[in-house]
This record gives sequence, structure tokens and C-alpha cells, in this order.
Amino acid sequence: MKCLFVSFLFLFFSLPVFCQDQHPRPYLLDSFVDGTFFYQSAPPRTAKFNYHLVGQEIVMDFENKKVPVNNFPNLDSIHIGDRNFILVDGKAYEELIGQPTRLLVDHKYTSQIAANEGAYGTKSHAAAVVVADQRIRPNDFYALEWNEGYELVNRTEYYIVEGDNWSKFNSTNQLSQIFKDRKKEIKKYASENNVDLHNTAQVKALVQFAMGKE
Repeated sequence: MKCLFVSFLFLFFSLPVFCQDQHPRPYLLDSFVDGTFFYQSAPPRTAKFNYHLVGQEIVMDFENKKVPVNNFPNLDSIHIGDRNFILVDGKAYEELIGQPTRLLVDHKYTSQIAANEGAYGTKSHAAAVVVADQRIRPNDFYALEWNEGYELVNRTEYYIVEGDNWSKFNSTNQLSQIFKDRKKEIKKYASENNVDLHNTAQVKALVQFAMGKE
């Protein structure tokens, strides 16, 4: 009985190690989903798409090949599932709130060598941080899983766009500087609702509150 109990403990505490995901996923969505191209001067086209967080580009699954589409000529916007992306100067932004005052998301992650685990479970990175780009294992750059031994770091930014005026924010304080007339209310709302700036739904709700659309 004692041996059985010891074996159970071994399996229980070993399980997280065996199940740990060594390959982070570099895409916004878990899989490629149906979407639609919208051109400025051509009929719409459908395909399967996803958004590559490290490449910061929309990728199409075409005959089992991954093709980036940000720089397709005359491409205006792309719907991926229930998400809408607009293209500005060849860069894709997710549109959370439409005109006249837009809320856009610049989804972007950087890649670095994973932290080494030391004594007492502490982790530290190598002195030289290596940022992965398309030169690292180019054949696998658009694979659904990223390179083993690397980790992805969320560096997503948001923009409030009114006409030609773009105001960037990645903190509640920066957002309150954009909507100065509601500075105190914005900070109070963010605090009371524990707004996570990595959660786009929560950021959208916060901006709607800032706009007086709560």
C-alpha cells in the first residue's frame, strides 16, 4: 500500500513536467478560420486566415502553404471569423471600435530565449536576449508552434484614432491622458474592474467607458 502511495505521488508531481508545452503558439487564434478579403477595387474573396503575432501579419492557408497577405495590392480589410482587421500602409490592425473614433489593436509579440530555471525555482534569462525573426528556422516560421527553447513576450499596443490623429497607449495612465476630461473616472473604472491590458475585451470596455458609451 505504501509503495502504491509513493508511486501515485511520483506520477502526480511528475505530470506537470511531462505535460508542459515546450512550443509556444505564435498565432492569435488556435487555428486558421474562415475569413474574407475586402479589396478597394475588386470583389471580396474567401479563404482561411490567422494572425501571426511575431511576424505581425495576417497569414492565409493556401493549399497547405502559409502565405502572408499584408502587402497584397489594394487590400483594404480582412474579416477573420468575427474579427475585423484593417490595413494601414501594409500593416494590419484589429479594429475593436469603428469610426468616427476608432480603437485599434497592434497585436505583436517578440521572441526570446526561454529563461533558465535555477535554484529554488527561480528563473533568469541569458545576458544576451535573442529576438527571433524570420531568419530563425525560416521553414518553420509560419508553423502553428514556435521554436522549442524560446518564449513569446506580449508587447501589444493600442491606438485611439480620430481622423489622421493616432494616439498610442499601453497603460491606463496613457489612456487617461487621451481622455483628459475623464481622467479620474477612467483610473477608478480600471481599478475597480481589474482591467487587464492584455485582454482586448476588457480594454474595449474601458475605452467605451472613456468615450461615455458605457
